[in-house]
Amino acid sequence: AGISNIAPALNTTAEKYRQVLEVNLVAPFMLAKAFGKIMLDAGSGSIVNVASVAGLQGIADRSAYNASKQGLIGLTRTLVVEWGARGVRVNAVCPGWVKTEMDHKDQAGGSYTDQDITDPHGESHPERSRANDDYNDTPSKATDSNLQKLFDVG
Repeated sequence: AGISNIAPALNTTAEKYRQVLEVNLVAPFMLAKAFGKIMLDAGSGSIVNVASVAGLQGIADRSAYNASKQGLIGLTRTLVVEWGARGVRVNAVCPGWVKTEMDHKDQAGGSYTDQDITDPHGESHPERSRANDDYNDTPSKATDSNLQKLFDVG
């Protein structure tokens, strides 16, 4: 589960920012902590966090979502260091743009359309986001909505 908040950073309230972090970052931490103990006691296990390409690059009007997914990647890396040698693998997948129920709700608000982030063949192009030109010297490698990048840090 995850939630988004499509709004410029200056229009994002602290309450909304915290809500996105609670769902997208704190909840996975609490789940990893609870199930991680069981796995550590057993000496084996695997946790897969669902991050996003938004955790790897800046995407305009998504400050809370981007921060939550970047934080989830950081949490994944931390748990790899803490638990990897004790038999628990921790990974994060970073999918590109995927047409989901959350996406339908976000688009209903009129903030973007499929054409804003896809080409005529339906391929995702998150590097077209306004923020990426400001923060990245090279375009994203995640340009196909049918592919996922496996962010394996362990």
